[in-house]
Amino acid sequence: MSENYYSQFKAVLSERLEVPDGRDREEALGLLLSNNSDIDEVENICEACTIHLSDDGRTLLQQYSQAIDENLEWAKKLDSTHTSPNKKNEYSMLFSLSDQLVSELEKAVGEGKELENIARRLKDAHLLAEVDYEGEQMQEMGNRLSGLMERQEKLETLLSEYENLESYAESHRIVESLKHRKNVIGVVLENAGEASERKSGNTKIFIDKEFLQNLRHAANTYNEEITGLLICRKEGKDWTVLKTLKTGVGDEQSVSPDEARLRAANQLIENYAKYRLVEFHTHSVGTIHRYGPKYAESWSEGDIENFKEQGEGYIGMLVTPKKVLLKGNSRDPELNTFDRKSSGEFSEWREELDEEWSNIASGYSFEKLPEPTEFSGGG
Repeated sequence: MSENYYSQFKAVLSERLEVPDGRDREEALGLLLSNNSDIDEVENICEACTIHLSDDGRTLLQQYSQAIDENLEWAKKLDSTHTSPNKKNEYSMLFSLSDQLVSELEKAVGEGKELENIARRLKDAHLLAEVDYEGEQMQEMGNRLSGLMERQEKLETLLSEYENLESYAESHRIVESLKHRKNVIGVVLENAGEASERKSGNTKIFIDKEFLQNLRHAANTYNEEITGLLICRKEGKDWTVLKTLKTGVGDEQSVSPDEARLRAANQLIENYAKYRLVEFHTHSVGTIHRYGPKYAESWSEGDIENFKEQGEGYIGMLVTPKKVLLKGNSRDPELNTFDRKSSGEFSEWREELDEEWSNIASGYSFEKLPEPTEFSGGG
């Protein structure tokens, strides 16, 4: 396994992993980087958390996966538990054959040297003209034998190293570790979200034109105020509204949200880091009639006090017959509209949310909210 790829994988996770509230980020990172974590736990992490990947990040993980495939081939050859008996014993057989060959050649050369000595004496006596040729052949045989014996020593060293590697591969479960790492990368790629190209500036809330039109209609039509939550998909600095969840109906003094709906929504964002909530309410035409025109232009004092009580990152939205206002605890976000019917991304995200929300909502009993009444212009 390439240490360089592993280091880059770790860096990507450290930078891009976003965990839901209440979940330990270091624990999630540890499970994703471990070589022996349960793959079901890894899948649960990737489904609950969000890993934002750019195109470069996806390419990196794909290359890492390919490198693991290559390393697996070598690891399987080293690991005797993944090697056939014939292949497993190949080095041992080669070493045995080499040892036998060297032994036979040593014997042959020993006999040859005796012949060489005889031939040299005959040559010295000028009795055998061919002895020069025979002597050269004997000498060449000796040189080849020396080379072969050197190769035998190298082969013996290689065999020892191979046996050590084989033992290491087995004891450290290299094959299983590589397979596990490849599975983790596959799960990350399958569940990762797209990294936002926009890394600076204000948060932008993208809301479907029809969603916003319905909220404006409520502000312009009803006597009562409506409170609710916008369930958003967070991608970097961009939040896309996927669902409007009405939580309460009443006047300025009495409207209160259904606690079961609030708990279910909070569980959603605790379970899934990709979601965020924007709390909205209307200043209806009835409210403006009762409390004055300023309610058509701005937040009430009670609204401002509510902001002070909320945590970091809280965003609220006010819809009046005249205005749509967004306010955040740190910086005020920007409002943008889009047409969901022409957004394939919205359809995919909404389908995913519907399934996750259904699973959570089934565990709660929601109160039946009162129906708002149309403003008649009276009292």
